[in-house]
Amino acid sequence: MANAGQRAAVIGPADTVNPFMCIGDSITIGYPGNLGGWRSKLLVEAPTMVFQGRNDNSGLNEGYNGYRTDQVLPVVQPIIPILQPRCLLITMGVNDINQGESVSATLSEVISFAQTLAAMSTYVTHVFISEIPIGPTMSADGGAAFNSGLAAAVAGIGDPRFYAAATCDSLITGSDFADGLHPTEAGYQKMADAWASVLHAVFPTL
Repeated sequence: MANAGQRAAVIGPADTVNPFMCIGDSITIGYPGNLGGWRSKLLVEAPTMVFQGRNDNSGLNEGYNGYRTDQVLPVVQPIIPILQPRCLLITMGVNDINQGESVSATLSEVISFAQTLAAMSTYVTHVFISEIPIGPTMSADGGAAFNSGLAAAVAGIGDPRFYAAATCDSLITGSDFADGLHPTEAGYQKMADAWASVLHAVFPTL
């Protein structure tokens, strides 16, 4: 599991913690830089958060570099019933769109992905589905339509546990992106600020 100095995974339900599992691709890992991206910065703003997962890059997570939604699903599915997370923070769709899948198909797949994982944990109380960063590559691929359609897609689930997380609206300048896809550390800070706003509205004591 975790290396020395890393947070330990919290297994199963606990009354005193609300374990969060961050799931996604390189945006979840925090590439480039290996500094934890928005996750490590979010812990500064919400220090009582407890992260779960098997990857330990600046905090436990389930991020998989370069993976599409359909590739992450079979990797993450086995760990959900074991760790029994309460809150899922999902950022998926960049690689799907970048590798040629339509925005509408990607939205549908991400929604199905979130529903599938939520059904596998008895204790899931909240599922946050994030926007994706729209750098030059995603802009050229029409990725902004993903963010535009996210709220309606999540509302269509009809489950009050599911939230559309507006985490990337502030990523609008060239200095926010290290390349066509990935935020800089300054960009990840903007994502962390947005995540903190979303989560504090739901969990004021974080």
